[in-house]
Amino acid sequence: MKPVAYSGIASSSSLQPNQQDESGRVPYRLSTQADWRKYGRLIVDPVVVYRGADNQFGSMQDKDKAIK
Repeated sequence: MKPVAYSGIASSSSLQPNQQDESGRVPYRLSTQADWRKYGRLIVDPVVVYRGADNQFGSMQDKDKAIK
């Protein structure tokens, strides 16, 4: 069964099916062809917890998802 594409996240159009995940818990992955040796620094965007209807948090409380 083909997984449903995530919605509501900016990178969803760049996600590719994850052929290495046999568990089915990581159906998509983002892969880039960057040559990281060219870079001395990088900027990481803030992380946002995926809250779509198909999230895998079950009954986990929102406060536990936000622990830093």
